[in-house]
Amino acid sequence: MALSAALGLLRATLCFPLLALLACSGAERGASLDASTLTILHSQDEWLLRPAASDVAQFLVFLPLMTHAGEGGESRPALTERWEHSPDGRTWTFYLRRDVRWHDGVPTTAHDVKFTMDLWSHPVVRAEVGAPLESVSVLDDYTLRVVQKEPGRFLLSGWQVYYPKHLLEDLDLEEFNNWEFWTRPVGNGPYRYVRHIPKTFVEFEANHDYYRGRPKIERVMVKLAAGSPIAELLSGQVDASTEVGLANVVKLARDERFQVYYSPSPRRIQIYWNVRRALFSDPSVRRALTLAIDRRALHRALSFPDDLPLTDGLYSLRQFQRRQLSEPLAHNPQRAVELLSAAGWRLSEDGEIRARNGDEFHFTILVPAQALLTQDLLGAAVFIQDQLRRVGVAAEVQALE
Repeated sequence: MALSAALGLLRATLCFPLLALLACSGAERGASLDASTLTILHSQDEWLLRPAASDVAQFLVFLPLMTHAGEGGESRPALTERWEHSPDGRTWTFYLRRDVRWHDGVPTTAHDVKFTMDLWSHPVVRAEVGAPLESVSVLDDYTLRVVQKEPGRFLLSGWQVYYPKHLLEDLDLEEFNNWEFWTRPVGNGPYRYVRHIPKTFVEFEANHDYYRGRPKIERVMVKLAAGSPIAELLSGQVDASTEVGLANVVKLARDERFQVYYSPSPRRIQIYWNVRRALFSDPSVRRALTLAIDRRALHRALSFPDDLPLTDGLYSLRQFQRRQLSEPLAHNPQRAVELLSAAGWRLSEDGEIRARNGDEFHFTILVPAQALLTQDLLGAAVFIQDQLRRVGVAAEVQALE
């Protein structure tokens, strides 16, 4: 999620984790829940496995080529046994496992992976998924060669899953987002689709043919569009939720029935300064605005974990997981004032808003409209608005579709 001063190119970043709450004891769960079933509260509908949703639930049903679940973000095999790449990281060769089957019994092969990658490059699909690939070649049924447009780590390894060619190749691509397959999927992952009731739940069962062995949890129920996450958790109607909001995480963490799990994630609150606007064209001004915002205090206001890092500038997923991040600018409102004054932005006679050559330092913070449903993000925008006001910079918060 991003707080954006419109189309920015320089950012000051606040990282935050994906959160889940799990009931600790089966004895404390609702009487209607079976001990072999995990019920997860989810805010989406039954289309949660559609590629455009990019939801983590897809990993219940489908496999990526590799994951970044290793220590320090190291890649681990999933659909592949091993891989090789050229020194510049543009050309990758993947050797697929031979013991992975689709849930209908058909083997998963390199043809399925190529089919999916080709699917991303189709004009109808590309707008939804996109793919930085130059070419994809099947060397044999279980060997694939991929050439990326850009050098470096294989960019699609950790988040993209793959689909069965034999079930999808004859479907109408113009109806891609409406394929029935997305609500009744046939995957190759640890869980099989069983059934769903629109706006109510999606049911999955353990895949006994899973290459890593039968999952220990026999059944996963994804409860959809339910009521209050807090009420659902406290009543025992669900076992886990990522929808509770950070303020409620703090409250539930004090309840011995629940355990908070922090999963390092590149998801973050970002501040972008639009350098195409004269207001932000001066690097010293952008630095001043960053110095004016007490990001540690913002962490505390949002109930983020105390050890959660913040940083300035770009970083990779691996750098984030290893905490190899650049040192952030320290909060220093006095230095911010000095820099703004040196750049010609001086307080007006009423001492409220800085101005230069008759123009006030005033701009709009754009926040994704869908993100306004998350009060944490809206609160962050208001916090930043207040911090900037203290150094004489006026900002208003506006939702952007």
